[in-house]
Amino acid sequence: MTDMVVEQISPLPVIEYDLVNGLQSGVLVVDSARRVVVWNSWMAARSGIPAAEAVGHPLLELLAPVKGRRFEAALTAAIEQQCSSYLSPVLNLEVLPLFESEMEQQQGQRMPLTIRMSPQQLDSGPGCLLEIHDAGSE
Repeated sequence: MTDMVVEQISPLPVIEYDLVNGLQSGVLVVDSARRVVVWNSWMAARSGIPAAEAVGHPLLELLAPVKGRRFEAALTAAIEQQCSSYLSPVLNLEVLPLFESEMEQQQGQRMPLTIRMSPQQLDSGPGCLLEIHDAGSE
């Protein structure tokens, strides 16, 4: 992806986007309408959805089907009530359709994840930062 595309799809300056993109975990930001604002390369690799396709689209449509109601409830709490949440893989196993490899995706073997949701104030209003880690590698 070129710097020009990064500037068009991310509200982050290019250097900050490069830092977020280099992390070994998923980082995404959604706005109050739950549309994706930031989607890093870890998310693109595990979801099969490039950032250019993810940004601007509703998160719950991109990552359908989400297993269980806890994910959506935590997302709503972060955006509407400014409450942080932590979803552990013990109680929220295989919540999102993210896969370590193409073979695991074909077999339907979702990654065990830890997910931290933190309220964020965006230029457009309230939003949420999601940090997603592969619990199998921790």
